[in-house]
Amino acid sequence: LGPVAVVDGGGRGPAVVRTLSTTGLAVQLAAAAGMAVLVRFGGRLAGEVTGGVLTGGWIAPDALGKLLGR
Repeated sequence: LGPVAVVDGGGRGPAVVRTLSTTGLAVQLAAAAGMAVLVRFGGRLAGEVTGGVLTGGWIAPDALGKLLGR
């Protein structure tokens, strides 16, 4: 894992749900990219100090409902 990691669009939806369930923050898809990287590559970062920036804290209620299966 280098200094830059890329995730596809499919990884961001589950990251929105993971962010909401672990932090209580409902972030938009663009903001979930950093969490998607941590979810995908977290095993490779075990024991490392990591950080992420979550931006764009607004998501449309209907979009969040779709991600949550409601």
